[in-house]
Amino acid sequence: MKKILGLFFTLILAVTLFACEEETTTVPVTTAAPTTEAPTTTPAPLKYSEGVKFEGVQLLGDYEFSLTIDPAELPYFYETLYASVGPMPMHVLAPSFALIDSDEEGATLIDGFGKIEDVIALDGYRYYPTVTAGPYKFVSFVNQVVTLEIDPLFKGDFEGNTPVIERIVQKRVNQTLDVELVISGEIDLVTGAIEGDKIEAAAASTTATAQYYTRNGYGLLAMTCDFGPTEDPIVRQAIAHLTDREYVADVVLGGYGSIVFSEYGLAQWMYQEAAEDEDWMDAIEPYAFSVSAANDLLDQSEWKFESDGTTAWDSTEATATNEYYRYNAEGEVLELKHFGTENNDVTTSLRDKFLLNMPLAGIKYSITIGTFDTLLDHYYFGFELGEDRTYSLFNLATNFGTAYDPYYSWHSDWLLTWYNSQGMDNAELDGYMEDMRELEPTQKDEFLAIWKDYQILWNELIPNVPLYSNQYYDIYDKNLITTSDDPIFDGVYTGIATSIGTTSFFDWTAAITTMSFAVDTDNDVLVHGVPEMNGEFMAGFGNSSYDNYIRSLIYGYGTYSLNRAGEIVLNETVVDELEVVENTDGSKTYTFTIADDLYWSDGVNITAADFVFAILFSGSQEWLRAGATSTAGEGLLGYSVYHTGEPRE
Repeated sequence: MKKILGLFFTLILAVTLFACEEETTTVPVTTAAPTTEAPTTTPAPLKYSEGVKFEGVQLLGDYEFSLTIDPAELPYFYETLYASVGPMPMHVLAPSFALIDSDEEGATLIDGFGKIEDVIALDGYRYYPTVTAGPYKFVSFVNQVVTLEIDPLFKGDFEGNTPVIERIVQKRVNQTLDVELVISGEIDLVTGAIEGDKIEAAAASTTATAQYYTRNGYGLLAMTCDFGPTEDPIVRQAIAHLTDREYVADVVLGGYGSIVFSEYGLAQWMYQEAAEDEDWMDAIEPYAFSVSAANDLLDQSEWKFESDGTTAWDSTEATATNEYYRYNAEGEVLELKHFGTENNDVTTSLRDKFLLNMPLAGIKYSITIGTFDTLLDHYYFGFELGEDRTYSLFNLATNFGTAYDPYYSWHSDWLLTWYNSQGMDNAELDGYMEDMRELEPTQKDEFLAIWKDYQILWNELIPNVPLYSNQYYDIYDKNLITTSDDPIFDGVYTGIATSIGTTSFFDWTAAITTMSFAVDTDNDVLVHGVPEMNGEFMAGFGNSSYDNYIRSLIYGYGTYSLNRAGEIVLNETVVDELEVVENTDGSKTYTFTIADDLYWSDGVNITAADFVFAILFSGSQEWLRAGATSTAGEGLLGYSVYHTGEPRE
């Protein structure tokens, strides 16, 4: 269950966000004798969470509630994420007669789901969230233009900052022209640009600023660890040496990026601290491009013979075109098949170099270029294909979440599932992953020490060849600045944070409370350009990243927040007091006393009931049946019982 903690640390592969979906059961079809009429079946009764107690959730008073983490989830280095919850307006989303029944057995929602159909209707709260609690409040969404205005009742972000820019407009713009629109003054901000020509145009402009932060992730060449020649780590190491990453980074990024050498992001606090350790840096193999190094490795593998299976393979005989390949003693050729996506610079740059260099190491290389969906089918579910399994190499990308927990990507517990789709199976690596996640949140030094050992071993096993790490550029009106005095800025632009306060972990919507225009204008509006919005602004549905920008601006009272350095911190604007108790059964209870001066945008006081309601409503079967694709309350004691629900008599 540790794999799902809201939006904090969903793993993003191949530049695609994979939402968590409900598990379904498939019943095999059987052959029966013909009948004159169709057999009748009795459908399973619907289940409901209403009336079922959620054991780990209690409403204790007007401004006090508690959340108890299931002992099966502890210890966990990122346990505070289980206690991270924001309020939902119960007075808007539930009937006026709804109530929360709470006692020592837990909490449940009574008569609280009667407005769900209204909420998800095309003119409902899902699309027009008229009552919110964030730095801005929703005004309209028309013709791909969202308008927000400052919420004067907003108390502040986790640092107590409140916005000064009066209105926010997020609108769809032509992505080819977006930076030109900033330069011309038609819009004020474009975020996450990676194209060299756009960056150079902004840098040359007198009206715009272009500054970057490093991507918290990397592009990669994934290799199967349970299929084909790449089962052998020596072969994977050889492929790393045959990958001309400088060339790929130059083609893809135009010089605006960096190369990483293991499973880390340059902005992660672990890497920032580990990079100061020269011994650790020396222990990370860079796998510099070298055909001779690749051949030296392959000579130590089973693939060291000519086609007769006995004559030693001779690297001096190999050319790019003479098909002089390596074989093992059984006479099997060293063949690698690569699947890449169409219209993709990464695919073509890898292909062009591999076609030249793989044969020099005796590797029979081929590539299939197809759709992204086809790639995902082979990458995630290749283990189900049996003799039809074909590909060993895939070019993808990954972003790291706040919670760095590689357990669900590489641990052998998940062999033959799509989580560990590459089939990594290494007991020592398993141990490091288990040790990292089973620390207490306060054990930061211990986490770092294990992380460093994990990275060294991962780098040796090298299931992925890290190709590049982007620099993401925010391009904005030169008059847009930050007033933050966070020491991360050090008074100058360093590449860690931009001059409007954005970082790898802290996007423009988080930084908005410290943004202002250096020059006053009559029209105090910030206009942000995006490709397109789906128009779904309520948690629980498959929101695009551009919809999520709006959600971040209109909601802001979570119990925990993320700071500019990517650290999870208690939101002391919201939480007046926090008591954490370790219980005798191994569970842990977080008791929150929230501030009594928090208000919804319509002036209604926010109470502890709104926080408890958010879990009971979003974690219910009723909300799931309404089409919600994410849930709330996972990891808390009694979640499964509540979320599964019970049939009504």
